[in-house]
Amino acid sequence: MNRKSIKKDIAIIGMSCKFGKSDDLTSFWSNLVAGNELVHFYSDAEMKAIGINENLLTNPDFVNVKSTLNLPGSFDYPFFGYTQDEASVMDPQIRIMHQLVWNALEDAGYNIPKYKEKIGVYLSASDNQNWIAHTLINPNPKVNQFYASQLSNKNFISSLISYSLDLKGPSCYIHTACSSSLTAVHMACRNLLLRECNTAVAGGIRIDCSSEKGYLFEEGMIYSKDGHTRVFDKDSSGTIGGQGGAIVVLKRLEDALNDGDPVYAIIKSSAINNDGKSKVGYTAPSVSGQVDCITMAHRLANIVPEDISYIEAHGTATKLGDTIEIEALNKVFGYNTEHRCAIGSVKSNIGHPDTAAGIAGLVKLVLALKHKLIPPSINFNSANPEIDFKAGPFYVNESLSEWESKDEKPRMAGLSSLGIGGTNAHLVVEERPLNKGSELPDSFQLLLLSAKTQSSLEKQQQRLADHFTHNGEENLLNVSYTMMVGRHAFNFRSFTVGSQTNEVVKKLTNRPEIHELFKPPSLVFMFPGQGSQYKEMGKDIYLQQSFFRKIMDDGFAILKTKTGEDYKSVLGYSGSETDPDLVNKTLYTQPLIFLFEYALAKLLLHW
Repeated sequence: MNRKSIKKDIAIIGMSCKFGKSDDLTSFWSNLVAGNELVHFYSDAEMKAIGINENLLTNPDFVNVKSTLNLPGSFDYPFFGYTQDEASVMDPQIRIMHQLVWNALEDAGYNIPKYKEKIGVYLSASDNQNWIAHTLINPNPKVNQFYASQLSNKNFISSLISYSLDLKGPSCYIHTACSSSLTAVHMACRNLLLRECNTAVAGGIRIDCSSEKGYLFEEGMIYSKDGHTRVFDKDSSGTIGGQGGAIVVLKRLEDALNDGDPVYAIIKSSAINNDGKSKVGYTAPSVSGQVDCITMAHRLANIVPEDISYIEAHGTATKLGDTIEIEALNKVFGYNTEHRCAIGSVKSNIGHPDTAAGIAGLVKLVLALKHKLIPPSINFNSANPEIDFKAGPFYVNESLSEWESKDEKPRMAGLSSLGIGGTNAHLVVEERPLNKGSELPDSFQLLLLSAKTQSSLEKQQQRLADHFTHNGEENLLNVSYTMMVGRHAFNFRSFTVGSQTNEVVKKLTNRPEIHELFKPPSLVFMFPGQGSQYKEMGKDIYLQQSFFRKIMDDGFAILKTKTGEDYKSVLGYSGSETDPDLVNKTLYTQPLIFLFEYALAKLLLHW
């Protein structure tokens, strides 16, 4: 890896997300790969049950669809230091974002209360006037109105989370309309390079608190006539309002590699600009503005357009927006028809989640790089004839496809997010460097879990089992280490031991015993006496654990110097045949028991 470029590269070391029908990264990726549409179309019976007027249901322009989240109001308020009354007035976007930030930092392997370096927070959220109106009309008398006004206002989302989690880096609320969350990522990258923080969390969220289910289609507006988001398609007529949020944890790549952090992908560059007035109107997109932004990102990454093999587009499925986006990309790529570059948009799955649009695309892109697969851009049948695909390298990725690497170079992609008002953001993202596992085959690992409540711990056990079910190739040694040092220890605890992921899944499914710790235990090492010995005792540990093996070998050497006897052979570690009863003679038994116990105690202390 080029040492000069690594100085300005940013590593994505952790992620979390919550979108329609997708509560986490695993379910989100599964839905993308399967080509699922993550919105809900209401039946007439459902609409009538929630009181929708019969005249509205028969209106040909009424579209009975909405993006919905699973349990959007669920919030473990004591965990984050809030009272139930405070949580009741808090904007649901802020509630969910607390959980997403915590989950993403844990995904990065950081024990938040013990992490001493500065963590910056760069977040965006959508306007939530319905919620503010609700809290004003229905004030909670147990919450000070001044504090309630902050809890219910999305502008305080970053500082509230920084306070709750004791994060001491810059804490910024970012708003550039639809490009907000990708602009937040860009600002986080810049602050990391300026060393204003050591680690950063960035992302965005959009939760619709209105009671409306469905909408009336209006020609020329952003919402589609059939409730489907048909990006780049001839039948495209707009998008629908999506819901959800996501977080990425960022760190300078050089630091991430030195610290042994897990790296999902590398941000080679990021750029933002504004269209200014070079367009037909304030809300319209601009070819020249997008061209300048993408070109700047390519220049900062020190790449040529042909290095890019996939573009995660903004893709709102509007006739004007999609046409201009491809026109701008064709111009950036020099109308090169020799090169081939796939293109898609996550909005075809989830709709348009406003301020969370860019971060949704980034999470999809990073997971695609990790799995070396490009998910299908759904709801596409034939190209919009107004889009000149033949003039450039781009084609819509209609089905799940292998992401091929070119000339054995790292896979590289572009990501665009375009905001109403003209703020364009673009990232160049590269696949992660290969990580070599260090685990010996079939070595047993200890996996620790803890939580503030028993029910939370039970959910953790299930989530870990689900994770291993979908990620059977996980390195158990790495997982064990992260769960020991990268997780805060709470009072409700459980553990499991295993050498293979399927074995761990079985044990977790059977629910390991949960213990509640009322006070930290004192630690005593008790060495058993004669009678516990047997030939080849602990030989697997000796073969698999180099730390234990060195202490035993040092002991064998000392004993041979003192006695002239080969205690290693007596214990059965050397492979040579010896009298099996020798280990039971006191002359050998007592030194071997002590040496074994000493080496085991040192190994436990080392761990």
